[in-house]
Amino acid sequence: MSGGSVRKLTVIGFVVLLAACSSGGGAKQPAAGSGLAKVFALQGDLSLYGAGNLRGTFDDCSGAGNYVDVYRSAVVVVTDETGKPMWSGSINFSSGTDAFKGFLDQCVFRFSVPTVGRAKGYYLVVARQTPLYIPASLVVASSYQLRLQLNQPPIPGTNP
Repeated sequence: MSGGSVRKLTVIGFVVLLAACSSGGGAKQPAAGSGLAKVFALQGDLSLYGAGNLRGTFDDCSGAGNYVDVYRSAVVVVTDETGKPMWSGSINFSSGTDAFKGFLDQCVFRFSVPTVGRAKGYYLVVARQTPLYIPASLVVASSYQLRLQLNQPPIPGTNP
């Protein structure tokens, strides 16, 4: 190799080393909510259980009692990890999915929030219900298609 080639390689090597050092040694810190797109659509199904908590039919069910505010077109709000409301959507449709002794016993509500930004975690607030915490890792693992419960399913063998 000629002296000019060695100098060029040395200069190139030095520039690469300098660039690596100035960016923290080449190790980049993962972004908040690593693995999440910067902006994404969040969708999912919310299950509600118990004949006393439901009304309607298999084609169009809604909540009753403490869940009376859960129905088709109800507002769904997504907050960042601090609880600050950031994005909104709605329940698009509902479908009864189970009956017990002739009474509707389970309803699934499909919701969508068309635009959500990256965060470390989220709270999903359906109508006036208690916020549901959703870690960013669950959003990634579910491929932005959540399956959540508004209440616990009844224990088999007990009264609805």
